[in-house]
Amino acid sequence: MALAGSLWIQGDYLYFHDGTNKYRYLGTVVTVGSAGFPGSIWLETNELHYIDADDDERKITITVDEGATGAGLVGSLWLESSLIKFISSTIHKFKLHSDVAHSDTHSDGGHSDVIHDDSHGDISHGDTEHNDWHEDYEHGDTHDDFHEDSGGGGIHGDSHDDYSHGDQHIDDAHDDVAHSDSHNDGTHSDGGHSDSHSDVAHADQPELV
Repeated sequence: MALAGSLWIQGDYLYFHDGTNKYRYLGTVVTVGSAGFPGSIWLETNELHYIDADDDERKITITVDEGATGAGLVGSLWLESSLIKFISSTIHKFKLHSDVAHSDTHSDGGHSDVIHDDSHGDISHGDTEHNDWHEDYEHGDTHDDFHEDSGGGGIHGDSHDDYSHGDQHIDDAHDDVAHSDSHNDGTHSDGGHSDSHSDVAHADQPELV
């Protein structure tokens, strides 16, 4: 197990141990095949440089200026509160730490419910008026009765005439107009919507390992 305050190079990373946890930084490549000594560490202004196991020079630029300091020597480097700190050439104290700003975005795709209307109508209709009427033509019955009895039993004849008559009855033709009921629902739909959520990729250094 590494001792508290230990600092070393392994692969592409710069590691350190704060006595409880192990952390690492990944520097940006400056020169491939630097012809330096793997494991070398030094300061340039407010950046920390090192040579990785593949002999590539890397630098860590995620530094935070903590202000001028009246104590300490330029180039001094130490561990404090699980962070590497150092004194730069400007006699400012820096720490190697940065949380990359990130934002979470969330959006609901716009959607709308189309208004719909239910309409109902009866086609107007009417029944044609009709009249039933009839007439009885006047008629008269005329008859003449005459008879003669002779000798107590003579032949007699009655003459009787009825005028022909007719009763007339007429119904005016009528129609019920056909009708129908119509009912329409206006089509409606819910516009598709989608929720999108994304976290902007970010990395915090040092990384706990």
